[in-house]
Amino acid sequence: MSEALDRLLLQPRPFAAAATRLAEGGSREEVRVSRAAWSFLLAALHRQAGRPLLVVAPTDEEARDLAVELTAIRGGAHVALWPSRGVPSGGAVGPAPHLVG
Repeated sequence: MSEALDRLLLQPRPFAAAATRLAEGGSREEVRVSRAAWSFLLAALHRQAGRPLLVVAPTDEEARDLAVELTAIRGGAHVALWPSRGVPSGGAVGPAPHLVG
Protein backbone atom coordinates (compact mmCIF):
# COMPACT_ATOMS: atom_id res chain seq x y z
CA MET A 1 0.00 0.00 0.00
CA SER A 2 2.81 2.45 0.78
CA GLU A 3 4.12 2.24 -2.80
CA ALA A 4 0.73 3.20 -4.24
CA LEU A 5 0.35 6.04 -1.75
CA ASP A 6 3.91 7.23 -2.47
CA ARG A 7 3.16 7.34 -6.21
CA LEU A 8 0.04 9.38 -5.57
CA LEU A 9 1.75 11.78 -3.15
CA LEU A 10 4.82 12.29 -5.34
CA GLN A 11 2.83 12.81 -8.55
CA PRO A 12 2.57 16.64 -8.41
CA ARG A 13 5.52 18.21 -10.21
CA PRO A 14 7.11 20.04 -7.19
CA PHE A 15 7.04 16.90 -5.05
CA ALA A 16 8.31 14.65 -7.84
CA ALA A 17 11.18 17.07 -8.52
CA ALA A 18 12.07 17.23 -4.82
CA ALA A 19 12.03 13.44 -4.54
CA THR A 20 14.28 13.08 -7.58
CA ARG A 21 16.79 15.65 -6.33
CA LEU A 22 16.88 14.08 -2.85
CA ALA A 23 17.37 10.60 -4.33
CA GLU A 24 20.25 11.96 -6.42
CA GLY A 25 21.97 13.29 -3.30
CA GLY A 26 20.60 16.83 -3.20
CA SER A 27 21.36 18.49 0.11
CA ARG A 28 18.45 20.90 0.44
CA GLU A 29 14.86 20.89 -0.70
CA GLU A 30 11.94 23.07 0.24
CA VAL A 31 8.37 22.13 -0.53
CA ARG A 32 5.25 23.82 0.76
CA VAL A 33 2.32 21.67 1.73
CA SER A 34 -0.57 21.88 4.21
CA ARG A 35 0.11 20.63 7.74
CA ALA A 36 -2.26 17.70 7.31
CA ALA A 37 -0.05 16.20 4.59
CA TRP A 38 3.38 16.76 6.20
CA SER A 39 3.88 13.31 7.68
CA PHE A 40 2.64 11.37 4.65
CA LEU A 41 4.66 13.43 2.18
CA LEU A 42 7.82 13.27 4.31
CA ALA A 43 7.47 9.51 4.69
CA ALA A 44 7.14 9.19 0.90
CA LEU A 45 10.14 11.47 0.32
CA HIS A 46 12.16 9.48 2.86
CA ARG A 47 11.34 6.16 1.18
CA GLN A 48 12.14 7.61 -2.25
CA ALA A 49 15.42 9.21 -1.14
CA GLY A 50 16.59 6.05 0.58
CA ARG A 51 18.65 8.05 3.07
CA PRO A 52 18.16 10.11 6.24
CA LEU A 53 16.43 13.47 5.95
CA LEU A 54 16.62 16.43 8.32
CA VAL A 55 13.28 18.18 8.72
CA VAL A 56 12.84 21.48 10.55
CA ALA A 57 9.37 22.28 11.87
CA PRO A 58 8.21 25.81 12.73
CA THR A 59 7.51 25.14 16.43
CA ASP A 60 8.38 22.63 19.14
CA GLU A 61 4.80 21.42 19.28
CA GLU A 62 4.66 20.81 15.53
CA ALA A 63 8.02 19.03 15.66
CA ARG A 64 6.77 16.70 18.41
CA ASP A 65 3.52 16.03 16.56
CA LEU A 66 5.37 15.35 13.32
CA ALA A 67 7.79 12.98 15.08
CA VAL A 68 4.88 11.02 16.56
CA GLU A 69 3.14 10.80 13.18
CA LEU A 70 6.30 9.79 11.32
CA THR A 71 7.05 7.15 13.95
CA ALA A 72 3.59 5.68 13.35
CA ILE A 73 4.19 5.63 9.58
CA ARG A 74 7.90 4.75 9.31
CA GLY A 75 8.71 3.21 12.69
CA GLY A 76 10.82 4.48 15.56
CA ALA A 77 14.14 3.45 14.00
CA HIS A 78 13.62 6.05 11.25
CA VAL A 79 12.68 9.06 13.41
CA ALA A 80 14.63 11.19 15.88
CA LEU A 81 13.50 14.38 17.59
CA TRP A 82 15.98 17.00 18.70
CA PRO A 83 14.55 19.51 21.17
CA SER A 84 14.88 23.20 20.50
CA ARG A 85 17.39 25.35 22.32
CA GLY A 86 14.54 26.88 24.31
CA VAL A 87 14.90 30.35 22.81
CA PRO A 88 14.27 31.69 19.33
CA SER A 89 17.28 31.72 17.04
CA GLY A 90 18.66 35.23 16.76
CA GLY A 91 16.64 36.41 19.78
CA ALA A 92 17.84 38.98 22.30
CA VAL A 93 18.32 36.29 24.96
CA GLY A 94 20.71 33.42 24.29
CA PRO A 95 20.34 29.85 25.53
CA ALA A 96 21.64 28.87 28.93
CA PRO A 97 25.28 27.70 28.81
CA HIS A 98 24.37 24.23 30.13
CA LEU A 99 22.11 23.72 27.07
CA VAL A 100 24.76 24.47 24.47
CA GLY A 101 27.86 23.11 26.20
